[in-house]
Amino acid sequence: MKPENAWSSLDSSVLHMIQVDAEEHPTWADMQNKWGLVLMLRGDYEAAVTVFEHCLKINPHYCWAATNRIQALALAGRLDDARTAVQSADFGEKAVPFFLGAFLALLGGQKADGLRELESLSGPFQTRLDVNRLRAALLWIASADDAKKFWDGFPITDTGLNPLTVAPWDEDHEVSTRWITFVPGLHQLFLEASVITGRLGKFDEAESLANLSFMFWSDEAMSLNQRGFLAAFRGSDGEAVRLYEKATRVAPEDARPHIALAYHWSAAGELGRAYQALSSALARAPRYADLNYQMALLNRAMEKIQEALESVQTALGINPNYIVARLHEARMLFQLGRWEEAKGSYTQVIDNGLVSSDILLHLGQIEDQLGDSSAAEHSYLKVLKQNPHEPLAHYLLGKVYQRQGDREKAQKSWREFLKLEGDPDQLAEIKAVLDQE
Repeated sequence: MKPENAWSSLDSSVLHMIQVDAEEHPTWADMQNKWGLVLMLRGDYEAAVTVFEHCLKINPHYCWAATNRIQALALAGRLDDARTAVQSADFGEKAVPFFLGAFLALLGGQKADGLRELESLSGPFQTRLDVNRLRAALLWIASADDAKKFWDGFPITDTGLNPLTVAPWDEDHEVSTRWITFVPGLHQLFLEASVITGRLGKFDEAESLANLSFMFWSDEAMSLNQRGFLAAFRGSDGEAVRLYEKATRVAPEDARPHIALAYHWSAAGELGRAYQALSSALARAPRYADLNYQMALLNRAMEKIQEALESVQTALGINPNYIVARLHEARMLFQLGRWEEAKGSYTQVIDNGLVSSDILLHLGQIEDQLGDSSAAEHSYLKVLKQNPHEPLAHYLLGKVYQRQGDREKAQKSWREFLKLEGDPDQLAEIKAVLDQE
């Protein structure tokens, strides 16, 4: 990547992966948010606004989606709409409204208002790269010379960024060509790209993208966290843990390094340590739906089904459209034998477009348990339409026909079942029934 346009150059294959994920999961807020960021980077601001609004319908508490929508509105030239949105939004990050206020002031040519917003940030923010890039751009409104003098005195040597890339203006000393680089929410897109390229083993590129994310939102703990991820991708688990733990000390109230540690210990099979780390993360971010969902998965792995159910239902209370969490709720209710509730959950999953032979098989078993043989038959037939070689569906369909008194259909289903690799006990049972008949 050339330094003068590195901030706008993401690998097209990475962007395509994000687009495909968004298209395949229209009800997943995080996927939609990332797709909106891609559209912003491409300059399609109105389309990005639409995507972020869709994202907020899925999860009204998604503060970064609200932030990104405001930035897209501003870049689309709708500054009044953006200012109104700032006043009405509920941001999880206390610093975000001041960043947004300064960003809108920059686009509106209001130096004094923008600098006042930045001065409202707490002390530690005053030395951050992103704050001072924005401050330099605001100073440029009144005096390019004063802006350059200020920027030349700000150290960026330890950021890993090329000075030409990180400068608040281009080689012609124009700020407007780099407005997009003052959008703090774009750090999420560059972090995602860093993760993807790291998993592909492109570690140098992943490091570069992680550094670029720091330009948009210069959070030291976030940077340590990302370096930890990249160390883990390289197989340096000890270094990864060291970086995560350092991040917990740099930002004691930040949930992210605790989340990273939870994933690390879970992957290592140390579920007790994973539980402790995830509990620490939840104590810092109790309204984060995905964290509650992850706690549900961890409790389930530890065979704490009731606790898992409570965690997943907390996640759904925060985000009722969290379809994957709804699916896990359905499976746990099934496991607990709470048939009516399980049927309701599976029905919601199917109504939201997530349908598979496994889901339909579980639904048929629930309908069987509730005594609705006709509905169970219908579900099992749907399973076999999708997967004609599912032995359990043939077995259970035969049982339904047996209860209905249709001996011929039952025998036909069971003969199909006997051709497949089914449960040995069920095979013995059906052979015995057919021999008797």
